[in-house]
Amino acid sequence: MNTFRKIRTLVIDDDYPTPWTYDVKTFLENTGEFEVFCETDAHKAVAFACNLMPDLILVDMSMNIVDGPELLKQMESRAELNGTAFMYCTAQLATGADAKIRHGVQGKWRFFAKDEELDNLLARIANLLLLKHKYKVPTGVELTKS
Repeated sequence: MNTFRKIRTLVIDDDYPTPWTYDVKTFLENTGEFEVFCETDAHKAVAFACNLMPDLILVDMSMNIVDGPELLKQMESRAELNGTAFMYCTAQLATGADAKIRHGVQGKWRFFAKDEELDNLLARIANLLLLKHKYKVPTGVELTKS
């Protein structure tokens, strides 16, 4: 049994509930390690995140009103979110983008292609949270080099 509190996770995607976002929410919650919240309105996302103070935020890179990079820029400037780990999730990588991005990293940003297996997402999250020196590795997760 996990003696740690669940990893509070916020998924921001203006297309929720699509099959992908529903699958991610269900997959993470079924590990028993995550408590997952979803927000579809980019304008409300910053205030919602500051109130929730999640450990992890997964942001869709391409949204209609405010895109992912702009949203993360706003969030990173908020003191309430200083300890939060951020990751982009995008379908744009599904069509064969740069290899570094495809493998999850470009500069300080972590990426996840929506066409990848969800087990890979779990491993990337574990790596990201370990980099933040916040958590043990979730049960049954093998770390990857990313």
